[in-house]
Amino acid sequence: MFGFGGVDEITKTSYNWGYNPVLYQSISNYLSNTTDPYDGINSFKEFVDTCHSLNLGVNMDVVFNHVYDVKTFSMGILVPGYIYLTDEQGFLTSSSGCGNDLNTKKLMVRRLIIDTLKYFQEEFKIDGFRFDLMNFIDVETLNTSYQALKRVNNQTFVYGEGWSMPTLLNKEEQGKSENFFLLPTFAFFNDYFRNFLKSSYDLKRLGFSMGGTYSKDDIYTALTGFCVKEERWSSPTFSINYAECHDNMTLYDVLKQQKGNLSEKEIIDYTILALGVIALSEGIPFYHLGMEFCMSKKGVDNSYNLGDSYNMVDWSRKEKYQEIIDTLKNFLNLRKKYDFFRLRSHEEIEKKVSMDKSMASVAIRYLSNDENTYLVVYKNDYLEETRYFAPETKIIFDGRKELREKIDMYKFTRPGIYMFKK
Repeated sequence: MFGFGGVDEITKTSYNWGYNPVLYQSISNYLSNTTDPYDGINSFKEFVDTCHSLNLGVNMDVVFNHVYDVKTFSMGILVPGYIYLTDEQGFLTSSSGCGNDLNTKKLMVRRLIIDTLKYFQEEFKIDGFRFDLMNFIDVETLNTSYQALKRVNNQTFVYGEGWSMPTLLNKEEQGKSENFFLLPTFAFFNDYFRNFLKSSYDLKRLGFSMGGTYSKDDIYTALTGFCVKEERWSSPTFSINYAECHDNMTLYDVLKQQKGNLSEKEIIDYTILALGVIALSEGIPFYHLGMEFCMSKKGVDNSYNLGDSYNMVDWSRKEKYQEIIDTLKNFLNLRKKYDFFRLRSHEEIEKKVSMDKSMASVAIRYLSNDENTYLVVYKNDYLEETRYFAPETKIIFDGRKELREKIDMYKFTRPGIYMFKK
């Protein structure tokens, strides 16, 4: 949202998501009154204040890996040859794919980044920051930025895209997810989790939430934050668990494309399963706005320049999919209520979470702080399966809502998440 190029803010005849930095410490594209520059500033402050009044935090997407135009970017003009990465021949690199890469190791570039973050934190009360393509930002800059932010707000949240991409930065300097041990306060979008839950990047393998076949060990790995055997990192706190975000196709579009002629009932079942897995997995749950009412981008995977007809939130879908919305609320209540869905170390997970292999469907045992045992069944198909339980067992979640009923047998007939207390 900071000043970006490629659009005409007056006529609004063009559109993009704003990954074209021009002026880092400015508000762009928030003008309803184009004759008053203060309108965008005040409107955004009002927006943040309103979110805070509702007990919501606001994170800001920041793009410090490249600029829109090297010919006009002010800092590059002030000190030619200083702020960009260059190869051995002195030519600008383009690892970002945008014609240039910022050299964040330069002290004044680092200062620009930190000053920008502090400006939005202090002036607009931003609570956290999502870093675009962190791989191109060096570890020291990221850690120094966090320390500066924490001094003002010790609850500040920092996370981002930790993809591993070619760059002139040394391996140990890159802010990628593989270097999580060098970035202990950061979290990373977990594309392994996304591929497991929705589909592989090329859509050739269906995700678990769409009925895809996975080993129980693979499912356990995803549900426990890819950290129990240090499959990816040492703690679930590094893992941002998601199925969709602004990039790539929505879950609904993948369902429609890859699963053929699904009924509305089946779409609802699969969507609820995906939402529930995100809510109850160890790590940080992340939801793309509209996923809970089956938002569509008309099957487009990259809508960065296609305007509101593809990107806007279609609130009219809420009524049609109210069942999904209500169930998501119930999933989130479960996450808040039971401590074992919010564990913070692989040691805790090893102690409190284990696989129950007595069913065809995936069944996980959880041990609560008060030593009660819970069984959660994650089912992703319509094959009928019956489970018999020991006396005094209660079903406390039936795939849609919480309840308290003694049970000695349960018949599973559709995808969903079911929870029992032993």
